[in-house]
Amino acid sequence: MCNVPVCISIRSCCETQHLVITWEAFRPDEQDTLTADGADVKYSSPYVWVGVTRKHFAEPVLPGQQVKLETTLGVWQAGLYNINRFRVRVKTPNGILPLVYVPPMQHVLTVVDAINQPVEEVTF
Repeated sequence: MCNVPVCISIRSCCETQHLVITWEAFRPDEQDTLTADGADVKYSSPYVWVGVTRKHFAEPVLPGQQVKLETTLGVWQAGLYNINRFRVRVKTPNGILPLVYVPPMQHVLTVVDAINQPVEEVTF
């Protein structure tokens, strides 16, 4: 298995409130269920998160502020990987429950060399 370092960047788009943010990677056996034409479609992952799998930012994130976390992916071979298998929980000061965001967009990671892989940065 090849370990690929990844840097996740999260920027607050809130203009007025500070936010409490928690980033969570999907477990290897966890499936993200999306609805397509009323049917459940399940996706599996060709990689695993082997580094940080959950990060709660202790300090509230201010409007427009960006926070970063470094983690690692485990892949078995060179190729293209869609590394959007994570969620971001966001809680506002007045919120009772956090809002949960799962990125709908693709974050494509290209692994060319299983030995000398540079750090990949993903912005959310």
